[in-house]
Order: sequence, then structure tokens, then C-alpha cells
Amino acid sequence: MEKPAGPYKKGFTLIELTAGLAIMILLSSMAIFNSRGLSEFKDRQQFKSQTKEIYMLMMEHKNSSIMDGKKRQFYIFRDKIYMQTIKPEGITTEKVMFENDTIVVSNTYSTSPLLFYPLGTVNKGGHITFQSKGGDKITMVIQIGSGRIYLKEGGI
Repeated sequence: MEKPAGPYKKGFTLIELTAGLAIMILLSSMAIFNSRGLSEFKDRQQFKSQTKEIYMLMMEHKNSSIMDGKKRQFYIFRDKIYMQTIKPEGITTEKVMFENDTIVVSNTYSTSPLLFYPLGTVNKGGHITFQSKGGDKITMVIQIGSGRIYLKEGGI
């Protein structure tokens, strides 16, 4: 059996091609915008997690100072913190480097270290403000009388 003769050939029409192209552009633009938003969300969560880890580390050292009766001191810099335990046999030092472009933008302890005494008190009250690469800020506040430490969103 022969095929009918005529101007029609197998293929796609211009409308079908245009609709297919529009769908592909829409899906690719959604993927691009979602990946950027997802990346910003991930960076923000990593920043919050890192500041909470530093907070927990300071609380751990404060509590250890109370338990073992040894003084602890913290040297806070723009991109790292040195934590020292002062013992009769010498000083032990730990270093914490900030990740993901986190920096300290404001620091009461830039001229002298933060000291935790065995009674749970500190040498002076103050704050440390951390900033993420996206501009988010979290401030760690240390109270003078009680040595209480807490985090708050935003800068001081």
C-alpha cells in the first residue's frame, strides 16, 4: 500500500518546538534560582552552627574551670580563637579557626584576653560579634558578675 502524496512530512510544528523550548527555559531558570537560595540557606545554617559550636566550647571551658580549679583564657582574633588552660606545670593551648569566611567584626577582648576564673566569673564583661560572608551577625554576650554567656541574633 502506498502512502498518500502531499506536502505533509513527519516532524514537529513551530508551535510544538516553541512550547518545548519555553518549558525547558522555565525548568532551568527554576533550578538556577533554587540552587542560589539553597546555597544561601546552607551558608546561613553553617554560620549558625559554627557560632553555636564556639559558644558550647566556651561554656565547656568555663565549666571545666569551675570543676578543676584552673584558670582559662581566650585570645579572640578576626579569624581564630586561642584557648589556654593555665596549670602549674605549664599552659596548654587549643586553636579554633573559623570556617566559611566567618569573621569577628566587634570584640571587647581585642586588647586583653577573656579570663574564666575557677569561681565561674570572668575578668570583664563584653561581647564578640561574628559575621558570615552573607552579612548575617550573631553576638555572644559575656556578663561580668555571673560569667553568664548567651547568643543573640544581630550585632551590637
